[in-house]
Formats: sequence, structure tokens, C-alpha cells
Amino acid sequence: MDTRMARIMITTREAAEMLGIGERTYRALARAHGLRPVALGERTVRWRTDDLRQLAASLAAAADRPEPPQLAAGKARIRAARVAEGQPEAQ
Repeated sequence: MDTRMARIMITTREAAEMLGIGERTYRALARAHGLRPVALGERTVRWRTDDLRQLAASLAAAADRPEPPQLAAGKARIRAARVAEGQPEAQ
């Protein structure tokens, strides 16, 4: 049995690694979803692991939802315009 106390805060690098993304991408994602780091000093911040777990659950739930019809229609219009311009379709 592991007797170490579970960590409640982690570094930006650890948070990014946990999600399998880069640090800059993590910061942008955190900002977009309203996550706020805990400032421990002038240049030292940590992220709450509970917030990170909620973010991961939210992203997973969003991935399971069907694409909104407006978004699908917009993508179809963009594809049609590209084909009309002679650009190859993206895979």
C-alpha cells in the first residue's frame, strides 16, 4: 500500500503530461476552460489535480456528443468551397 499523501497540486509540465499535450497547449486549454493556477510565489504556480480531473472528464464528455448541425453545415460549406477552387479535400 502506498502511504504517500496524494498530491493535490501539480506543475504545469505535469498537468500537460497528464493530458498528453504540450505546456503551451495546456495553458491555452486551461485559460479557455476557466482553470486558475494557484500562485505559490512570484514565479511558482501549481494546478489543482481536482480541477484537472474535472477538465479531463468535461473534454471526454464533449468528445462523446454529436457534432452540432450548424457546425457540420459550416464544415460542408467550407469543403464545397475548397473543391470548387480546385483544392484537394483534406483527409
